[in-house]
Amino acid sequence: MFPWLTVFTSGTHKTSAAKKTWTEDDVKAIVENTQKQGAERIPFTFDHPTDNLPVLGFFNREDIRLAQHDGKPAIQVRPAAFAGGEDGFRSLAQSTHNKPSILVGIVDKIIKHIGCVEKPAVVDIPSFDSYGFSAAFSKVGCEEVEASFAFDWRTSFEYDVQQRFTVLGEYLQSQRERIIEKDGIEAADKMLPKTLHEIFYADLSQLSQTLSWVIADEVQTQLEKRSAEQQTNKLNSSQFSQEEAMEMKELEAKFSALEQRTAALETENKTLRDENAALHDRTQLAEFRAFAEKLCHSERKITPGEIDEVVENLQLRAASDARASFSEGAKTSVQLYKEKLSARTAMTALFSEQATSGRSSEADASFADDDKFLEDYNKKGVA
Repeated sequence: MFPWLTVFTSGTHKTSAAKKTWTEDDVKAIVENTQKQGAERIPFTFDHPTDNLPVLGFFNREDIRLAQHDGKPAIQVRPAAFAGGEDGFRSLAQSTHNKPSILVGIVDKIIKHIGCVEKPAVVDIPSFDSYGFSAAFSKVGCEEVEASFAFDWRTSFEYDVQQRFTVLGEYLQSQRERIIEKDGIEAADKMLPKTLHEIFYADLSQLSQTLSWVIADEVQTQLEKRSAEQQTNKLNSSQFSQEEAMEMKELEAKFSALEQRTAALETENKTLRDENAALHDRTQLAEFRAFAEKLCHSERKITPGEIDEVVENLQLRAASDARASFSEGAKTSVQLYKEKLSARTAMTALFSEQATSGRSSEADASFADDDKFLEDYNKKGVA
């Protein structure tokens, strides 16, 4: 006789789709709804197939109850039959898919099937190999029990075969009775022998046992095949992981080299920008000083003492222009300042007076020609 199996508990369970919390009320609802509205025979399946095939066994909907597991409300079911009987169940218990996982309707909260899986959502659910079996039925005084279990339906397919044989047997028996009523028993024996109905049931019993063996072998084959596939997948996954790790290491090394090269280029670029800015500043300063000295020495529009002031003003305006934006055709403040200085009238006597005042006898020789020029110019102007 199969034991009661704990197949579900309350708590928070993580599935492949989401994480959901099941309360004690949820567990009670599943038990009650399955008892009242579930299928008469609810199958055990391999994993969670959409069509409930292959069927490994089943439990009757009345063989479900509310229980406790590790202090939590739990659901227990007792299988009515399993492919290969107890031996088939023991074989499944020793496989990798030896833990129960229920499929429950989202709306009706009815168990649709119990999948035999490797990793159930309820992580602490007992595996099938943790259960024992009670002694087989005693034959003494159990005729009715034995009669009700004359055919140990191990799968839905076997159950369907039995139903079809039963309907066909009953039909042939009714036809035999009609022939007897009309033409007598001898005619009936010729057309439909009395033993035919018995032959059907005798064959069905043998067929059921044969199907059990076939299905048990097929289940074992599928388990072995799945186990082999898993081993192959693990091996391929391991090889792939090693190759991927090597490739990742190479990519990381290349990326590190690129980062170093990028950092070096950024440093080099900054150095070039700084040098370019310094060259620009020196060139601009030389340009401004040349402009100021031309105003002073050639055009006589500023005094020598104003040269540094003009250069400083031009530098300040250039810095301000660099931060500003100008529309097309607009003049910068440097240009406007230069134009303002260039528009000055040339200074004569005043320029000479300012240019020579305060200068010592050791004054810069560069002013000698200018002094002479101013002196000659002023004399002509007086004349």
